[in-house]
Amino acid sequence: LMLLPIDFNYGQFAAILLLCGVSMGAFAAPNRAAVMNSLPARDRGVGGGMNATFQNSAQVLSIGVFFSLMIAGLATTLSGTLIQGLMRHGVSAAVARHIGSLPPVSVLFAAFLGYNPIRTLLGPGVLAHLSAANRAALTGRAFFPELIATPFREGLTAAFSFATAMCLIAAAASWSRGSRYVHEDDLDRGPTSKPNPQRPRPEAPPGRAALVSLDTDAHDSGRPHREETQHDRSNRNA
Repeated sequence: LMLLPIDFNYGQFAAILLLCGVSMGAFAAPNRAAVMNSLPARDRGVGGGMNATFQNSAQVLSIGVFFSLMIAGLATTLSGTLIQGLMRHGVSAAVARHIGSLPPVSVLFAAFLGYNPIRTLLGPGVLAHLSAANRAALTGRAFFPELIATPFREGLTAAFSFATAMCLIAAAASWSRGSRYVHEDDLDRGPTSKPNPQRPRPEAPPGRAALVSLDTDAHDSGRPHREETQHDRSNRNA
């Protein structure tokens, strides 16, 4: 992106964006998989949440860093460029210096929105004292983009240089993590076979202990058995 001219071709820009997207996907997928594989199964939910939290926080933080670098790059040459460009089209030195001393934030957002702020900055009083040719040139569509092209490129160079350095640091960190690593869990080794202790046989009530014993013996010997009735006990006693 640093090699593109200010008035670039959209086909080249789309190709570079496609290359950046493919590269980011190829970089992010294996690193996220490595983070998740290095955690035990019970902690992977927490690891995925922390990974997403840090990623979203870094994206928000990067916006502030990039805009700060853009503004710092604009501020180095924007003031002098504005003063010289306005004075070439008949604006007085005092008015040009006043406009050149304004913060570059408004110029940055005007460039992003495609808006020419010169008419608003000069005001109708200053424009009325200019010639028709200078007034048309200052408020036209080509003056402001051409005026800030060089300062804007300085800001982009600062932001993209920082991004390049961060990408190199991230690549070194990814390279240092080593080969593929998978955390071994105890659950992955399969269930262990443990002997199950038998349940103790419940004790029979005192009045039924003899009958239960007889029934158990008959069942073990394979012979049929029936409970002793009152008639059987009377015959036996007789």
